[in-house]
Amino acid sequence: MKYRPEIDGLRALAVIPVVLFHAGLELFSGGFVGVDIFFVISGFLITTILLKALHKGNFSIANFYERRARRILPALFVVMATCIPFAWAILLPSDLKEFAQSLIASTTFSSNIFFWLESDYFADSAKLKPLLHTWSLAVEEQYYIFFPLLLMAIWRWHKPYINAIFVLLALLSLAAAQLGIIYQPSASFYLLPMRGWELLIGVLGAMYQYNKPLGQNKSVDQVLSLIGLALIVLSIITYDESLPWPSLYAILPTFGALLIILFATQETLVARILSHTIMVHCGLISYSAYLWHQPIFAFARYYLILPPSPVLMLVLCVLVYGLAYITWRFVETPLRYTQASSRKVMYWSLSGIGLFLVVGFTLTMTTQVDKVTNKSAQKYFNYLAYNKSDVWNKSTQTGQCFLTSTHNSFTYFDKKHCLTTQKNKLNVFVFGDSHSAHYVGAMRTLYPDTNILQASSSGCFPLLPLAGSKRCVDLNNYIFKEFLPQQKHKLDVIVLAARWQSENIEKLPQTLDTLGKYAHKVLVIGPTVEYEKSLPRLLGQAEESRKNLKDLSTQFQTSERFILDQEFKAFFAAKNDKLTYISVMDSICNKDEKSCKFVTNKGVPVAFDYGHFTLEGAQYAIQHMKLLDKYLGVRVKTPQKL
Repeated sequence: MKYRPEIDGLRALAVIPVVLFHAGLELFSGGFVGVDIFFVISGFLITTILLKALHKGNFSIANFYERRARRILPALFVVMATCIPFAWAILLPSDLKEFAQSLIASTTFSSNIFFWLESDYFADSAKLKPLLHTWSLAVEEQYYIFFPLLLMAIWRWHKPYINAIFVLLALLSLAAAQLGIIYQPSASFYLLPMRGWELLIGVLGAMYQYNKPLGQNKSVDQVLSLIGLALIVLSIITYDESLPWPSLYAILPTFGALLIILFATQETLVARILSHTIMVHCGLISYSAYLWHQPIFAFARYYLILPPSPVLMLVLCVLVYGLAYITWRFVETPLRYTQASSRKVMYWSLSGIGLFLVVGFTLTMTTQVDKVTNKSAQKYFNYLAYNKSDVWNKSTQTGQCFLTSTHNSFTYFDKKHCLTTQKNKLNVFVFGDSHSAHYVGAMRTLYPDTNILQASSSGCFPLLPLAGSKRCVDLNNYIFKEFLPQQKHKLDVIVLAARWQSENIEKLPQTLDTLGKYAHKVLVIGPTVEYEKSLPRLLGQAEESRKNLKDLSTQFQTSERFILDQEFKAFFAAKNDKLTYISVMDSICNKDEKSCKFVTNKGVPVAFDYGHFTLEGAQYAIQHMKLLDKYLGVRVKTPQKL
């Protein structure tokens, strides 16, 4: 096909926001849409190449796979090889094992499946996973494997219906993505069937261009290409991570990319912008830039105790550009256009794949017992896997009364076990998301003569009107419409807790008015302290670096939660005595210094990740909040020094 510099410019428009988004620049809060734009470009270009070959009757599947290997593997292998020594030197054993597994998955074009399967609600920050970004490469690689075969079959046997078939497939994929964000958000994000519609938008664009050459109407081209650019820019600056993705929201950037591809002809303003030398240059190195940015940012964030400063992140962006240029100039370009035979290319590719598989499996089986020599640091690092322990699962009633993101249906909830009242005990109902579940085990320990009922589900706010995933809606619908109406005069206290956000406050009046009908007292536990990284990781790294934990305590915490606590206090100031707000911050923090307790008196981290309490941490917080002591006259049976 004829070279179109504006498409390289569109690649730049995709990769620059992705890099700056992952660098943490707020202006690019929707920069993640760049990946979706890449999918559209890939769908368009690959289909254009295939249609041309099919039309000429000289299409070769082996030749197609060889060209994809030349394009994708050399730069990918260089980046993965560079990551290995840094991973060995920096990562903790558990994280090194996950890195090794992701190395295997990346090599076998299945990293999207790997990150989907290993992902869970309490997983360490994605910002610390060096190869997380390879999920999108896996989606494209899987598309490269299956799409040419499908296109060949349709071309041969159903050519008159080719457009209708791909429109239908795109609509089915979009419907699957929309349903996926309700039932299986992680699968919807990572897997090809739910991402396929974005690639198929590019496919349909290629079909359209195949039947209708570009540049038929200059005025229409000008308007539609400008609309396309506006849709992309609007997505980049207005979207953020809170949106369900991919969903109907993704239509804006993907359709915008399609409009640019089809209508940004050389005479249009958009084409002139995207064809600028700088944009084309950034587009040419976009693949290498995408490969380098995640490992560089991840290793920097992992190694440093506190988050990198904006200045450092900009310096790292410059490093990404430098490495991307070198890789494009000396790896991508020479090997992509080498005169080596197809047999040699496939030999090199298979050899590289085999080598990385050997390294990956070796690292997976290698245990680095002596990697952390500081015993105090190791004590903290051991808590990084706390959410997988029996202590956590039993204390939170995981799988029975607490549904995590792996429980995609309300059917996992055990109504009888979790919501049975008792006549001769105080009945306390704990309701909310994971930030309610982390109190339950501590409450049962500290108040053994109290009947604790529970309904918790990760990511589900206990608010009216009902919203969220189907799991959330089903659980909350049952609580508000079935369970509570049956409990009049049976519940002594309802404890509401969640990972509150500012926008939740506007829903509290309706929710609290409803809950107030079914209990003598409604307690709302405020936002918990949150940390810049997993608290055990911060503590362990500080211990390894011989840093004074007291000096670092205020830097560990994010300031937004203190502000939110004040907003909740202001809301509850005008409420009646039946509704009571309990501030976690007031209970475990020094209000003047805004310095919070990060280990119990016995040296246990109060949280095992960014803000979920350990059992000991929850016990410490509840004792200092005097959760039931203060409001019901029920006291901790055996006060402990925690």
